[in-house]
Amino acid sequence: MMKALHKIISVLVVLFLLAAGGAVMYFAMRSADTWSRFSTAVAVDRFRIAFIALATCCLGLLLLLTGLPRRQKDRFLSFPGESGTVSVSLRGVAAFVSKIGDEFESVLGLQAKIIPDKNSIDVVLNARIKEGVQIHEICQALQQRVRESLKDSLGVTEVGEVMVTVREIVSHRRVAG
Repeated sequence: MMKALHKIISVLVVLFLLAAGGAVMYFAMRSADTWSRFSTAVAVDRFRIAFIALATCCLGLLLLLTGLPRRQKDRFLSFPGESGTVSVSLRGVAAFVSKIGDEFESVLGLQAKIIPDKNSIDVVLNARIKEGVQIHEICQALQQRVRESLKDSLGVTEVGEVMVTVREIVSHRRVAG
């Protein structure tokens, strides 16, 4: 919603500036008499010009406000325990899962995203893998290890899909260099 509003306001500001600049250029390029009548009309109609200037300032302010990045709320994975509820941020879970890649020699980088569902979570993994390994086997091992780690370390038993996307296969030369 904010992005669409930002685009609309941007278009309005640009159109206004183009029209205002074009009008001034048009009257400036005409005869001295035309320029004189234009500048007199602007001077006589101060309140209308002031209103237009105020509206332009408001549009500019809205443009700035709608363009600012919004801070995303932290979302949490909560589970009840004997002593009370435990909540872990989804960012924390993603960071935990991303470190699992360090357990595999052939995984050079792993980024995780956690997608909560009603009664479970899905895990999306983006991996960088060394070339020359059985990628299918590595991906299956990653999926299994993620499930085990979530269950053993965090107590998360309801894991839906663990999707692995290999974003890059890195050659031996790039790994060594």
